[in-house]
Amino acid sequence: MNTSASNAQVDLLNFVDVLKWIHKLIVRNAAVMKQNVVSVRLQ
Repeated sequence: MNTSASNAQVDLLNFVDVLKWIHKLIVRNAAVMKQNVVSVRLQ
């Protein structure tokens, strides 16, 4: 019982870390895409 609860907590923390990492990638890609769109419009 106790170990399964702590395992679930660790899984949840790992899941949150993965979500943060994915979010960081998406934000970075979105910023790059925005720059590309702006430079294409300027040409």
